[in-house]
Amino acid sequence: VAVAPDGTTLIVKDIADSNYYLTDLDNPESTTPLGRFVSFNDFSNKGTEILFVSLDFLNRDQFPFILKINQERMEERLTDGSESSIDPAFLEDGSILYAVRETQVQGTKGIFKIIEQNLAGEVVREIDDETRSFELPIVSPDSSFVLLEAYDTTAITDLLNSRLVNLQPRPNKGT
Repeated sequence: VAVAPDGTTLIVKDIADSNYYLTDLDNPESTTPLGRFVSFNDFSNKGTEILFVSLDFLNRDQFPFILKINQERMEERLTDGSESSIDPAFLEDGSILYAVRETQVQGTKGIFKIIEQNLAGEVVREIDDETRSFELPIVSPDSSFVLLEAYDTTAITDLLNSRLVNLQPRPNKGT
């Protein structure tokens, strides 16, 4: 559950049918179905676009990908699913940050790097480290700061000390 920037719209995942819905807080009976997604991640600053992580359940060769939905409920795929893409977040100008798998680590989801993708879909910046996974970017409202979680391979492979965030296993402690 999250509140949109307008303060009057709520996004909810119905556990009965696994669909996400927009609900008007002034009229809770009024809901707009959005569809099934792996996770909701962020609203744009104006609340006119929403980022989700999605998965093509019919294509088992594909990984999670980033999907953007606008206020007309039109979907735009921002990554192609050839590598696992998770944790999208909007920057102030509408470009996005997300984590994409860079290296396989046996028995885990791997090491991720952070990508900044502009409105034209071009990668303009990468934040990576061969020994640490960078995930879960949180952007300040003016986009001047980004907070990341970082995990080394020891933490990634310690499955007994992990938690589930956005349906992704994450170490309990960063490095």
